[in-house]
Amino acid sequence: MRLLEVMKKTAVLDLLRRQFFEIVRCNDNQELIAIEQAIGRNLAEAIYASANMPEFKRSMMDGYAVRAADTVGCSESAPVILEVVGSSAMGENVDTVLKPGQALRISTGGMVPDGADAVVMVEYTEALESELAILWPVAPRENVIDIGDDVRADEKLFNVGKKLEAHNIGVLAMLGVDTVWVRKKPTVGIISTGDELVGIDEQPGIGQVRDVNTLNLAVFACKYGCEVLQKRCVKDNNEKIRAALQLMLATCDIVLISGGSSVGEQDCTAEIINTMGKPGVLVHGVAIKPGKPTIVARTGDKAIFGLPGHPAACIMAFLAVVAPFIQEVLLGNSDALDSKKNCVEAKSGFQLHGGQGRDVFQLVKITTANNVNVAVPLTGKSGMLSLLAQADGYIEISLDKEGLDIGEAVLVKLF
Repeated sequence: MRLLEVMKKTAVLDLLRRQFFEIVRCNDNQELIAIEQAIGRNLAEAIYASANMPEFKRSMMDGYAVRAADTVGCSESAPVILEVVGSSAMGENVDTVLKPGQALRISTGGMVPDGADAVVMVEYTEALESELAILWPVAPRENVIDIGDDVRADEKLFNVGKKLEAHNIGVLAMLGVDTVWVRKKPTVGIISTGDELVGIDEQPGIGQVRDVNTLNLAVFACKYGCEVLQKRCVKDNNEKIRAALQLMLATCDIVLISGGSSVGEQDCTAEIINTMGKPGVLVHGVAIKPGKPTIVARTGDKAIFGLPGHPAACIMAFLAVVAPFIQEVLLGNSDALDSKKNCVEAKSGFQLHGGQGRDVFQLVKITTANNVNVAVPLTGKSGMLSLLAQADGYIEISLDKEGLDIGEAVLVKLF
């Protein structure tokens, strides 16, 4: 099989969406879990507020609930005198209706009575016997959280696909939500191929190297929301690779195969994949640098990706093609990889020519100069694993861009 025409990365991702949309939509790939277990998981259903929060007007300060109009023009030299008609502690139900000229003692979190529209901080008051001197005016709604100020009933809080973070869980608890439907974690099998590979716990002989792709891919797969079920290091033997692939397709949603960078070796991988079932290889060659020989395939409802054997190129191909597929297609998180919250704005500290028809993924380290982030390139061949260890992230230079100039604004995608 000859190397197919190289496809643009965006076209590959569009193809993946089309190929898997109906399968993923029809699959029962949801599970109900407790919210304390939901950190890092992607929602399978949108979440709406079931009620207003708070459900009553609450004080933000210790002080006195008042009618703001009663405090207009007051000062330390000309205080307003109001009648104190009761108190409101946190957790108490208050049925008092505040009339003009009245005030009610209130604690932080206490219920603001009907008729009151502001709270005067206790520091700006002076208690008399049954009255109160107001020494500072307040505006309507000052120091008050109104009904629904936090959350409105029926308000959409989180979209389908939202990846829940630790700071999201408190909102769910506030609404009494103790369980959520989330997407099941896609399961992954990893095959590293190569006669030169030995285990990471072994001492390499001459011409041998430790197998780091298996571990690297497992770590990155987990980072992007998957569960790794199987990992195997296989020699460059077609029957052994075929057997390992067949075994993993029986239990895994995705199989990642790393190794074999020449056209001949990749053609063998593609041929093996095509024996697993229809439709087989969808793409053989993606317009990215590094990672051009990447294979994208589907067998039934399972996805297979053939990735470069060089460690840095392997991970960059994973980030360019596999990670978006996992997040956008399988987990429904359409904005996860484009969100600026995982990026840092910086100035380019280098000049770089375009990738001659390929999207270029450049590893960088972030430094600062005059309080400005500067992206410094980490250069070397795609097999240099130290590049990944030193990098803070990477920048992507589109294939339709001629290159990058020194001082140009860039967006660094953080690892």
